[in-house]
Amino acid sequence: MRNFIAMDDYRANREQQTEEPTIKTLDLPDDDRAPVQKFDPDLLPESVRGFVIDAADRMQCPIDFLAVTAMVAAGSLVGRKVLMKPKQLDDWKLAPNLWGAVIGRPSAMKSPAISAALQPLRNIEQEMKISHNKEIEQIEIQKAMIEAGAEERKKQMKVASKNKDVTLAAAIMAEGKAPEAPALPRLSVNNSTIEKLGELLAKTNNGLLMERDELAGWLAKLGGKDGGEDRAFYLELYDRLSPYAFDRIMRGTVMIEHPILSIIGGIQPSKIAGVVRGAVSGESDDGLIQRFQLMAYPDNEESFSYRDRVPDQRAYAAYMGVMRGLSELPMPDRESKIWGFTETAQPLFVEWYSDTMTRARSSDMPNALESHMTKMGKPISALALLLELLDGGASGAVGEVATMRALGWAEYLESHAKRVYSSGTASATAAAKTILANKSKLPDVFTMRDVYRKGWKGVTEEITEDALDLLIDCNYLMASTTETRANGRPTTRFSWAG
Repeated sequence: MRNFIAMDDYRANREQQTEEPTIKTLDLPDDDRAPVQKFDPDLLPESVRGFVIDAADRMQCPIDFLAVTAMVAAGSLVGRKVLMKPKQLDDWKLAPNLWGAVIGRPSAMKSPAISAALQPLRNIEQEMKISHNKEIEQIEIQKAMIEAGAEERKKQMKVASKNKDVTLAAAIMAEGKAPEAPALPRLSVNNSTIEKLGELLAKTNNGLLMERDELAGWLAKLGGKDGGEDRAFYLELYDRLSPYAFDRIMRGTVMIEHPILSIIGGIQPSKIAGVVRGAVSGESDDGLIQRFQLMAYPDNEESFSYRDRVPDQRAYAAYMGVMRGLSELPMPDRESKIWGFTETAQPLFVEWYSDTMTRARSSDMPNALESHMTKMGKPISALALLLELLDGGASGAVGEVATMRALGWAEYLESHAKRVYSSGTASATAAAKTILANKSKLPDVFTMRDVYRKGWKGVTEEITEDALDLLIDCNYLMASTTETRANGRPTTRFSWAG
């Protein structure tokens, strides 16, 4: 009897072992966005602070948008007039040009905030245009006078030739030479080809600010199959101080002596998430998005208070005045002025920089975020220089107050960078949860196209693939790939597990 019982137990155990193991589904990650610091107006000097607070209140938009734009604008006005030397002995020098992005929903007032903070640049540029037109008028008058004296100069030239008087001939030729019209001065550019941008940069001694109302289109173009050359050119314009030779068959060689570009623009969360996914996956991990060090991705404004009042004219006048002061800094003849930290400010920067680099290299943070963190030395040094200049500093060195403010910016920017780089997975998680909630509305076997064509909120074409991959990883879905007869392309079909 015991033998039969043992045999029955053996058969039962064997049957259990051959059954398909039950695969447990895993919980989807939390889709809450990474927390961020609120912007502290005290991180701005008084000359900028009043305007930023007033404009943000009147527009009912995040103060972050105005603060980031103001600092990018300030950096573009300084350009190469003053360079920053973060280390005392090393020859590391940098221009304070910055790349910034303000991130928010379509209703977040990104464009009005950018426009308001850039108004001083537009005013200065308009004044430069008026002055340029007057200069052109004077040149036209000189040309008319030269043309009127052409016959008299011919007579004088005959006399000089007869007497073989080379000195007189040279003087007559110089008198008849019309002055060249100067290029129209520019501070900013909106939308141009890289060829035209190269020409504009070649005509300025101090770089340019590129304003893009929507960064998404520009980033999409650079990420396309034909955007590689443009992308490489823009990468050079972030921190290059040496001349750049721009060679084209039709245009010849354009020498850009000072290839300095500042960038500011707005972008929606869903769009930045797609860019981040490319950087995280390695598909477009060349450091482009990491150059946008001034990224503001504040929490959504949940309340609204109607405002209809006269702008604070005193605050705007202070902001306009300090920005004009940066535009009027003397342009160096050859070598730029170089500022460093004071003896008391240098240790503050060294401590922050060492800590940041150590954390970036030794932690388990994603590669894309690590790359972003290791590039923070430039923007924080640049911010320290700009904050010193905006506060009226003229000593040739960046002091403790400006340095502490810059380090406050560093903490703020790091929190927003973490939100940005987590946005790719957060968007995919939210979409995966939506798909799972609508499981019954999909056929037993379906394609990716079947999902995004439903038009569910947050389940866009670009996010669907990541969301389905996440559902596979968490054991909710199974996938199989087959080749279709029509074009031979592989088609992936999905079915629910269990």
